Amino acid sequence: MSMVDRRRFLIGLGAGVASLRLSAFASPAPSCKIIGIGATGCNLAVALRESNILDRAGALLSSVCVDLGSLTLYFVEGTNDADPALTPIKTLMRAPFRAGGRVNAARAACLRHRATWTELLSGSDMVVLVAGLGGGTGSGLSPIMARLARAAGAVTVAAVVTPFSPYRE
Repeated sequence: MSMVDRRRFLIGLGAGVASLRLSAFASPAPSCKIIGIGATGCNLAVALRESNILDRAGALLSSVCVDLGSLTLYFVEGTNDADPALTPIKTLMRAPFRAGGRVNAARAACLRHRATWTELLSGSDMVVLVAGLGGGTGSGLSPIMARLARAAGAVTVAAVVTPFSPYRE
């Protein structure tokens, strides 16, 4: 049987041919936002930016660090100033006090800035949330940010670090 005969045979059995059509205005490179939540997430976002591993991804990358305490965000802004050749990381949501393990305080602060998050997440094709779940900021903000990213129509991925106890026998 030749290739044409197989195709006619399959079409005769009811098999169809699927095609994918992209609109003329489709962006060639998807936009991806990496959002570091809390001190751990901000440190991981800075490490990802400085590793240059994401430059080969072929996407329009932007990074955002979100924390309630100002010390971590000052560190992120210091690394932005230290190497201006790299893509800057935007810092958001300074509060006078850190969450300090209080998940409800972090959730309340996140919900107060809901309009800012929806504006930030709009237009992104993929959102990667990076957080640590040992304190209050990562544990409180991650679920809310994931819901808002999904509502914005973005593919949402979360990479979290959980605290662990030392190995015992």
